[in-house]
Amino acid sequence: MTPGMCKSDIFRDDTSWIVNFGKALMLFLLARSTEVGGRTLVHAVKPDLEVDAHGAFLMDAKIGK
Repeated sequence: MTPGMCKSDIFRDDTSWIVNFGKALMLFLLARSTEVGGRTLVHAVKPDLEVDAHGAFLMDAKIGK
């Protein structure tokens, strides 16, 4: 399972303004909220998960290829 790229304070290192701007732009365009990312983690451990999901790649609460 993978929550994907999530917006959080994990990238809070003190770097130059240009690097901070690039990170902020990427997070704005590509990242999901931490709430949505957390939902994918909770979905992967729910007790009534489909049998064919065990050992499979899960993304966005769906079984991936």
